[in-house]
Amino acid sequence: MEIRILRGTEVRRLLPMTACIDLMHRTMIAVSERRVVLPLRSVMVMPGELGMMGNMPGYIAEPECFG
Repeated sequence: MEIRILRGTEVRRLLPMTACIDLMHRTMIAVSERRVVLPLRSVMVMPGELGMMGNMPGYIAEPECFG
């Protein structure tokens, strides 16, 4: 498996807003039809003033991907 880390500028270049809106539309339909795996998000509160770290994993079969 290959893991990619993209910066904001790369995301905007690779996924134009119109394509992103279409993708999210299709994704939310898949969520409504329960064709995805979306466990509850978890949040870890860091000590002191460090803030929080959230984790929201998900999986969809078509197209197959997870993140």
